[in-house]
Amino acid sequence: MKRNAFYLLLAVSVCCFYRCSKGPKNAALKIDNNPTPVITDFNKSDTINGTITITGHNFSKVASQNIVTFNTSKSTAASELDSLGVSSLTVRVPQGATTGKLTLQVLTKSVATTDTFTVIKNSWIEMRNSPGGPRQRAIGFSIGNNGYIGLGLVSYLQPNSYYNDLWQYDPGSDMWTQKASFPGTGTKDAFSIVLNNNVYVGGGTTPSGAVDPNLYMYDQQTNKWSLINSSIPSGGVGNILGFSYNSLLYIFDSALLWRYDTQANKWSRVSSFPGVRRSQGFLFIIGSTLYFGKGVDSGYHDLYDFWQYDLNANIWTQKNNLNKEVGSKPVAFTINNLGYMGFGSSGNNFYIYYPATDTWKETWAFSNNTSLLGWGASFTINGKAYVITGYGNDTRVNPYAATTGTSINWQFTPYN
Repeated sequence: MKRNAFYLLLAVSVCCFYRCSKGPKNAALKIDNNPTPVITDFNKSDTINGTITITGHNFSKVASQNIVTFNTSKSTAASELDSLGVSSLTVRVPQGATTGKLTLQVLTKSVATTDTFTVIKNSWIEMRNSPGGPRQRAIGFSIGNNGYIGLGLVSYLQPNSYYNDLWQYDPGSDMWTQKASFPGTGTKDAFSIVLNNNVYVGGGTTPSGAVDPNLYMYDQQTNKWSLINSSIPSGGVGNILGFSYNSLLYIFDSALLWRYDTQANKWSRVSSFPGVRRSQGFLFIIGSTLYFGKGVDSGYHDLYDFWQYDLNANIWTQKNNLNKEVGSKPVAFTINNLGYMGFGSSGNNFYIYYPATDTWKETWAFSNNTSLLGWGASFTINGKAYVITGYGNDTRVNPYAATTGTSINWQFTPYN
């Protein structure tokens, strides 16, 4: 009996040993080479053609293998690597993207966001064209709920095509009304500065090539012009930019900044610009800060530097350079403490400037083939901008628009 029990125990031990030796003792550890991507954060909104950042892990180091879908539109991500591997992706919001969830696909695995991505639709709407006719290098300004354009010229091919007219635009009725004409010679590239519901105009270039030294004031209540000063300190150089601050007028010829006291009828030199002197630049004001950039130097070489000037501290600071797709003489304006600039000589690119981070973002321009190629006029009314006229290519209005001005009136509504 004891002997039988011994043989039974031995048989069981041999069997167990045999089974264990057949198990996965030495099997290799299986590695998933295509793990499911994980999104930890992403920019929740942006415009068409804007770029967003998606952070997380399990992204591919091959940019083309990271596909982001904005509802129905797909975009390939450009990956940004850090020392630990792939931690973030940058991707451009494609045309046709709509508000909804984002889906990230990496090879065969995908993940959807729980939060919604909102497509910001900065809109451009064509309004009633200016009845004053096609032009470029005009003035544009707004007083109250009305906008104004005037002066400028039709074309370089028509040396006597300078304007001295003025037109008022009412966005509520989408109607234009002709106002009293500028009393001086028709000019191009004049500045227009609004102060106390009056506008001050001067510094334009006449058909003879001379810079008009006279400063005129237009009273929109009486519809009358007055000559108030005849010594604008331009140094004989056109393309003067102007603005108002603290009840004073300022003009900037890209070399010197001057201010004018309307009560004392006196010009005073304020500051010298530390950058290269130029023409065809742009300027906008946010609070007590002037922003200036772009343009061409005396040899007509493009410049892409961008500057900030503190009007209170009298300090110039160079900021990040502009995108080289920005053309010369773009339109520029300010809405809700953000700068907007675009439609220079390179086409219909349009950008938003965020002063807090010193960054530019390209935003949606035109979806058709219309371009405003610089030298346009603009003004803002109640949070909307109007970009009118300019050296354009819109042959719907003028078959020779590539060499002459346009009369198109575009309304821009920002949603940022």
